[in-house]
Amino acid sequence: MQTQKKLPQLAISLTDDCNYKCYYCRPSGSSVNKCTQNLPFEEFVRLLSIAYRKGYRVFRITGGEPILRPDLVDIIKAINSLGNDTTILLGTNGTLLGDYIGEFKKYSNLKFFVGLDSINKSHKGLPKGITQKLYNNLSDLSKSNFVRINMLVLNSNKEDVWDMISFCSSLKIDLKLHDLYYCEKILDTIHSSEEFFDKEYYNVNQLIPSLSKRAKKISKYPENASDCGIPMMSFNIDGINVIIKDSLKGSYYNSGCKSCSMYPCLHGLYCPIIESNGTLQPSNCINKKFHKLIAHQSMDEVEKAFDFVYSVINNSKFETIDESSLNANKRVQNIDLVSKVINEKHGCDLPCTQRVSRALQSV
Repeated sequence: MQTQKKLPQLAISLTDDCNYKCYYCRPSGSSVNKCTQNLPFEEFVRLLSIAYRKGYRVFRITGGEPILRPDLVDIIKAINSLGNDTTILLGTNGTLLGDYIGEFKKYSNLKFFVGLDSINKSHKGLPKGITQKLYNNLSDLSKSNFVRINMLVLNSNKEDVWDMISFCSSLKIDLKLHDLYYCEKILDTIHSSEEFFDKEYYNVNQLIPSLSKRAKKISKYPENASDCGIPMMSFNIDGINVIIKDSLKGSYYNSGCKSCSMYPCLHGLYCPIIESNGTLQPSNCINKKFHKLIAHQSMDEVEKAFDFVYSVINNSKFETIDESSLNANKRVQNIDLVSKVINEKHGCDLPCTQRVSRALQSV
């Protein structure tokens, strides 16, 4: 009998627009489908109400930069009004937090995940840095709400990691360090995706020895994680949790994934997302067989779509990748180059074929 996985969070991409153009990012942000017109407020609320009736209680708001959406506060209010058992996760670059911080602090169930890849503005392509205004906003917000910093570790900013840990420790907020994902399309206009990966990929596992020496406790993250997603480790250092996400460890896949040209993709199957164009699908999944348009559809059709996408995720299994998978992957055209980069330049604590196969996947 198939074991039911815990119902995952539901991601909602409110917009593709962003006030920054970080060079590693996909042009459409968290969405794999480019959106020409965002869903109106009323339709988002209707779809989220149906999701709540289907059992979803954790809602992750993403983008683009969701704070650019003028009705963001109204959407948060609408989710909060669904029931007193909801949790709202807001992914943001943090630069516009000050405009709404008074409103945000009204909701104790609202958690913030702030993307911040550098402690200064000197890194080309990483325009966000720690300003006094951002520091004050994070300090103020962390007194009433959960806040975590997410840092993408690249070759160009790897020297900032320990300074970022010190910064987060000073505010008593957690830090998540994750590695570079390969995307076919990125905002970097100078390098191809392959060139960019070659230049910037940093193996975050190289941080584990130094983190382990400083850690008072090491555990898997989250501690009850077992159903889906990429395995992560947490290091308790100076009163905060420093989390390592190595995307090359493996993930969960459905048997239907194997017919996709992107298999084995980076994220695998871990949660559904309503994209800004009204498509429901597993997050970051380009496999059109798993996509369902739910915008302006009947309640019955929307409920069926939620059931379908959940069944895709529920019927997934954890997989690691062997060499035979690489031969079937139509996108791996740069195996020799990237294998050399990862194995010789950055170190490789996994079988090289497994690491290369993961590295050459789209977010």
